[in-house]
Amino acid sequence: MNISISKKKYLVAIHTIATQNGMVRAIDLTRCLKISKPSVSIMLRQLEKDNLIQQYGCNNHRIGLTARGSSIADHLIEKYRILEQLLVRLDIPPSVAEVEVPAIEDSISEESFGKICRATIKE
Repeated sequence: MNISISKKKYLVAIHTIATQNGMVRAIDLTRCLKISKPSVSIMLRQLEKDNLIQQYGCNNHRIGLTARGSSIADHLIEKYRILEQLLVRLDIPPSVAEVEVPAIEDSISEESFGKICRATIKE
């Protein structure tokens, strides 16, 4: 399944908030992503339909990643970290790398990313 950029952002945000706070609520995503609550609600329904998250607790106020969602989020975070390290190693200032990595991550194929990883490990 091809996952949209928006869904990727939500998965990473859910993972990050859960790591920091131990739990995630829709309001946390609203604040983190600076998106309206209705937009968050719509995306959460889509993510749940795709089996990437589960909502639980009283009135489904808590959000957690499924095993599949967690695996995808972990991969995205690792990919981001590797690309950022590569740019910094190329003497690109960290502040610039931070802005450019999301654009690279969104457009690079898994095949190209794998080759970057292998080349980076060899050095």
